[in-house]
Amino acid sequence: MTLDDVEKSIAELERIKAILSRPIENSIHLIFRAYIETEALSKTKKIIDTYDIRQEDGNKYQVNDISELLASDTEQVDHETKVLAQVILKKNKTRR
Repeated sequence: MTLDDVEKSIAELERIKAILSRPIENSIHLIFRAYIETEALSKTKKIIDTYDIRQEDGNKYQVNDISELLASDTEQVDHETKVLAQVILKKNKTRR
């Protein structure tokens, strides 16, 4: 690994740290943040269940619902958080 590679990695980690340091604004933002932190839909679901966050219709979120929400163009989450979560989601889908 070159010094340039290390500097790029540090810059990316600083960007992620800045996103995760922002206060959580609403339940949808919490879902995005939980996914960024865990990088796993099942772990995100456990966090959502712990906070008893439900969909608008009152149903509990399922893994597929979380995946669809993360892929959506919701305006309830800031752009940088949304993009980071979507990059992680896309990366994880290609690993399957």
